Amino acid sequence: MAIRLVAADLDGTLLTSEKTISPATQRAITRAQAAGIHFAVSTGRMLCECGEILTALPQVRYISCSSGARVLDLARHESIYEACLTPQQAWTLYTRLKDFGGIFCYFTDGNVYCDAALWRAADTFLEPWAADYIRKFYLPADNYEAFLRTNDQPVEKLFLMFPTQQQRDAAWDAVRQLPLYIAASAPINLEITAMQADKGASLDALRHHLGLSRSQIMAIGDSENDLRMLGYAAVPVVMANADDEIKSIAALIAPSNDEDGVAWVLNQLAEGKLSWT
Repeated sequence: MAIRLVAADLDGTLLTSEKTISPATQRAITRAQAAGIHFAVSTGRMLCECGEILTALPQVRYISCSSGARVLDLARHESIYEACLTPQQAWTLYTRLKDFGGIFCYFTDGNVYCDAALWRAADTFLEPWAADYIRKFYLPADNYEAFLRTNDQPVEKLFLMFPTQQQRDAAWDAVRQLPLYIAASAPINLEITAMQADKGASLDALRHHLGLSRSQIMAIGDSENDLRMLGYAAVPVVMANADDEIKSIAALIAPSNDEDGVAWVLNQLAEGKLSWT
């Protein structure tokens, strides 16, 4: 059956290493849509972090944000799917993880909040681009514990970044048994969402919304937090820049994100050169 929906991760997949959208990718998305293929973005980012990307891709209508906690129809400004942590769950996670030495980022109420002291000190243990990113998109909150304790809004995701992978792994072990979905997109981070919130669940919700069968779905990704999305899709496509573990589940290996790999896949689909039974 022909592919009718392609969902692509952002960082390491749709975006280049410089965090940009190439002209070739812009053209390929338009071409695929003209051929009757829906295109959706699936990202660990919150919507507020995607403004520049969506400005560069005005043709994109559907986006899965916060690692699958929310799916949005951008044309209608409405939510298709939501699966958030409760404020109490988020507070419990904070109390378990606050002593492991990471930056604790709280996706809620349309923004991403982190401790003001850690926000100011981000460049002491993060790469310059990551520290700059935090200061650009995340909001510093003074008296962070009081902020978290009094928050009464659903929480899309908790995102933590650590100085070392060893600290990240120790934090992961501390919450591994909780009924939550925990993943990573890099060796020093953790992404924690509700059990019903992952990129696979959000792709299933979008598939139902569009009236498609699972056999018509392709997903493109590069990292561990893409695994459920890749596992859900009939055709999992993995970027050449991904780790070997991720590549092992691929039906197709695409060129890397710096070689317009997503554009190559979309152009092949639009030309009818890729098919599966």
